[in-house]
Order: sequence, then structure tokens, then C-alpha cells
Amino acid sequence: MEEIRHRQSNRAKARLIVAIAPIVFVLMLVFFTVNREELLALSQERLALATDNCATALDVWTGTIVSELEIYRRSLQTIGFQDGRALELMAQSCGRNDAYPFGLYWGDAGGAFLDGSGWVPPADYRPSEQTWFQEGTRHESVMFGDPYYDAMTHEICISVTAMMKCTRPVSVLSADVYLANASELVSEVAQGNVSDAFLVSSRSRMVIAHASDPALVGRYLNESSVLLDQNINELMNQREAGRFEVQGLDGLYY
Repeated sequence: MEEIRHRQSNRAKARLIVAIAPIVFVLMLVFFTVNREELLALSQERLALATDNCATALDVWTGTIVSELEIYRRSLQTIGFQDGRALELMAQSCGRNDAYPFGLYWGDAGGAFLDGSGWVPPADYRPSEQTWFQEGTRHESVMFGDPYYDAMTHEICISVTAMMKCTRPVSVLSADVYLANASELVSEVAQGNVSDAFLVSSRSRMVIAHASDPALVGRYLNESSVLLDQNINELMNQREAGRFEVQGLDGLYY
């Protein structure tokens, strides 16, 4: 999905905003041009190039994670939950990729739980009551879930999950993906003509990375009182691509 918007005004500055959504994210880019009449076409070209580059980088990042975890999923499904080799393989996943440094964990609806990092849950821990487990039961292939705040690391992360078919009762394999790499990509984008950029979860609408103001990470567009946020959220609800007029507090964006 690609959405391009720019603001037209009587002043010398204009803003261009782009939204792209590879897999689970929407990337908002804010462009500034010095002379709107003369440089608008050039800015649009740069905007398109920045969009393509960011989309490619994010696709590679998320695609690599999904591919790696899919290999683990297939191997573990062959080994089985009760086999001691399963935990050994899960332990090998720790530290292999900076995006999910704590590796894999696996739980079933009966309360059994394996964690490759060695973490031992409290006695009253029930995998089936956790959001990651509930998300994972909806699909058998590896997929990104909704972002959440990790109280242990004080970071925003996303559980990447898949339901396993090799066990009874039902079980889910998961890994927590941290967004430092995505934040770096967003910061790299916010250079030159791009004055700002931020990533939004396409489902929950949480801001998960922000180039200029990290304090805005964790904010939800669908709960924001900012007019532009509200209108961008509405466009995302429509799931359409193209150029749109978007009303902001300080002018009209399109």
C-alpha cells in the first residue's frame, strides 16, 4: 500500500507525507520543499525514491525474520514438543538475530511452556491467556502480531507467532521482535528533504518508531486528538492507495 499526500499553501514551504505498509507497518514521511512552485515535481520524485528505498529495506528486514522463524517452525514441528532436542534448538535461536535476541518460546493450551532463553515463568503463568498465544492460534504460518510495551526491557516489541500442528492440545511458537533496527531505518530516512518520519502498526495504529521525537512512540493514532492523526487514521481504515486530501490543524494536505 502506498499513500502520498502533500500540503498546498500560500507560503513558500510545502509538506509531503508518504505512507507505505510492507507487511505490518505504515511509514509516514514528512517532506519540506523550499520553493513549492519550482521544486514540487522534483520533491515528488525524491519522495517516490525514498518510499521505494524504505519499503525495500523494511521488506528485507521483516522478510528475513519471517523466513528464519519459518525454518525453526518446520524443524520444531518435526521434532515435537516433548523431545529434548526442541529446547536445544530453541536455545540456539538466542542471539542469532538482533531483532529477536531472546530467541524462541513455545507454549500449549494445557500450560506447558518451553523458553529457549532459559526464562522460567511464574507458577500461575498460563500461555493460553497471553496475547501472543491468542494471536498465534489464528494462523499456521509465521506472522507479525500487534506491538506492545515490554515491561522487562522497557521497549516496544512485536510477537511473531505461528500455531503448531504437531501437538495436542494446541500450541503456539513465538519470538519477540524488538524494533531498534526499524528505528534506525526511520532515522536514516529523516535526512535531506525528509524532515520527519515515523512507523505505525497497520492494525493497532500504534506509533512504533519516530525519527524526531521518540517520546511519541507508543502513541495511538486512533486515540489521538490531533486532527492530522485522526484523518490519517481514517485513511488507513479505508485501506486505499494513492493521493488524498487530508485536513490538518495548520492547513490542507493532499
